This record gives sequence, structure tokens and C-alpha cells, in this order.
Amino acid sequence: MHTDVGEPGKDRSLATRLYQAGGISLGKAASLSGLSVGEFIEHLGGLGIEIVRPDETATGEPDDLSAWVRRRAPPGS
Repeated sequence: MHTDVGEPGKDRSLATRLYQAGGISLGKAASLSGLSVGEFIEHLGGLGIEIVRPDETATGEPDDLSAWVRRRAPPGS
């Protein structure tokens, strides 16, 4: 049995599912889908899929920034 990898609808659907699951990057998903990155972003937006995802390093960034600001503040402020 021969499956035709490269069918536009199937590749776009697969790329979307893999991207949404976090299995591949945005660039790889766009390439797999046959779309440019901009076109793939528009495709995801049309499906209501978020493009920006926080990673494990982003969760502590507000606390890190607040601590840095407190250390830099002039005495008595």
C-alpha cells in the first residue's frame, strides 16, 4: 500500500497537530505544511491556536526581575 506523503491537506493537518502538541517547532511545522512561517501563523490563528507558549524558564522570570529591581533600587526607596 502506497501513501502519498505530501498531500497538502494531510501535511498541514499533521504539522498543525504536531506543533500544537509541542512535538515540533513553528519553523518545522511550517516547512512540513508547505507554507511559509507567516502563512502557517495565519493558519494557526484561524484555528484559534496560540503561537506564543511560555516555557519552563519563563515561569520564574517575573520573580527574577522583581528581585533584580529591588537589589538595584537606591537605599531608602
